[in-house]
Amino acid sequence: MKRLGLSTVFIAIAFAVPAFDHAAAQNQAVNDEWVTVHVCHLSLLIPKDLKRTDVRGVDSCFAEFTNQKIRLYLDYGYYTGPKAKSVRDFDFKEQSILVGGKTAQVTTYNDDTTYSGGKKPYLRYFANLYVIVKPADAEFGSRPVSLTMNVGGESEGDEEIGLRIFRSIRFE
Repeated sequence: MKRLGLSTVFIAIAFAVPAFDHAAAQNQAVNDEWVTVHVCHLSLLIPKDLKRTDVRGVDSCFAEFTNQKIRLYLDYGYYTGPKAKSVRDFDFKEQSILVGGKTAQVTTYNDDTTYSGGKKPYLRYFANLYVIVKPADAEFGSRPVSLTMNVGGESEGDEEIGLRIFRSIRFE
């Protein structure tokens, strides 16, 4: 009878104490390393050590964030377009993803180091995003409002950081 009583107590404790949620703990750790920023009519998650620079756009909303290893810039306006492959680009890949409910073109590529005059380039791996936010209409002219964003970094993993930033975009 004592065994039955102790078993009942252990079962009651097991159900009373909430289970450790590893997924929630992992999300909390990720959230501690990333922050939400609101800029140019959108919000996005970026690594918390990226700091905004004083760069300003002339005819569009332009923002730049940098740290020691990564540079992110975005251009929200009428005069952007998708990334076209240049002679400097290799391992050039294109794909479509859903960003803020809109279909976006994403390009990843590497900078050819032979163009840097033998010096190691600061940024070598890139992820580029292009999405039409508002289609062209007669009221604002014949150009659509679009967002171009580029994330460049020192390592191949920085392309993945760029893709994660792109997936976090929400249009306001």
